[in-house]
Amino acid sequence: MKRMQQVAISLLFPPLALIALLAAACTTLRPVEPDDLIGADAPDRVQVTEQDRTVVVFHQPRVVGDTLIGTVNGVSQRLLLWQGAAIQVREPAPERTANLVVGGGVAAIVLIAIVAPKLSAKALGCTCGAPYPGRN
Repeated sequence: MKRMQQVAISLLFPPLALIALLAAACTTLRPVEPDDLIGADAPDRVQVTEQDRTVVVFHQPRVVGDTLIGTVNGVSQRLLLWQGAAIQVREPAPERTANLVVGGGVAAIVLIAIVAPKLSAKALGCTCGAPYPGRN
């Protein structure tokens, strides 16, 4: 039975890894201007990279004058925009996701083509068709 578990795990790992990669590949960061944070179309959160490369995520961001105002880890924060911070918003990246799905599908087919012939009944520990002990 242990051999079956090993085979099952080895066959399940690639699809699970693919799902994890899909989750990461489904989005990309796009730079936004402070004016994009004004109005009803403003994003719910933005990622701000400061000059010292510190990354901070502002929730419910808005711009008042020359200041970015939002919530960081549940605490209201303000950042002066003239300090040279880069503001980015995370958005879907369908082309990147499609490429990953196609590449993952091809990889899965190649993996199955390589592994399937090696999974004979004997390798899996199957005694199908073998005589029972004590029978002729």
